[in-house]
Amino acid sequence: MGLFSYIFKRTLFSIPVIIVISILCFGIIQLPPGDYADAYAAVAASTGGGSVSKEYLEKIRERYGLDQPFWIQYWRWVKGFPEGDFGIAMSLQGTPVADLLKERLPMTLFLNFSALIFALMIALPELIDTSLSEESPPYMTPILIQSPLLHVINRLQSN
Repeated sequence: MGLFSYIFKRTLFSIPVIIVISILCFGIIQLPPGDYADAYAAVAASTGGGSVSKEYLEKIRERYGLDQPFWIQYWRWVKGFPEGDFGIAMSLQGTPVADLLKERLPMTLFLNFSALIFALMIALPELIDTSLSEESPPYMTPILIQSPLLHVINRLQSN
């Protein structure tokens, strides 16, 4: 079994996993009682904005598709992904989520790569020292050596 077939099988297996996870995440988001219109009415009432009319709440539900069944809301959410439409952040006055991602992604990537480099600066010297040490038996080799990448390489070499 070659590397290409291994990667192909893993990719094929990941598709249903991603679908199930997305359904679970969407379902968990939908679990709390009420919807955005109810939360909007509650905030308006608690901040002294008065009560919001039922007609206005129905317009909000219709505009955002909150009056639709779960599977239709899920499908509308998922079908926008290829176009880069991840929905809107209702708590931020209807700002598109894609715009929020564009704004925050550079700093997120910077922090992730900084943390990775910091971790490698600490881990690699320790890994090399432990691996080259005569006193440490093979089973004491750090877990970093048994990384998934090396596991795949070893598995391919054994076939």
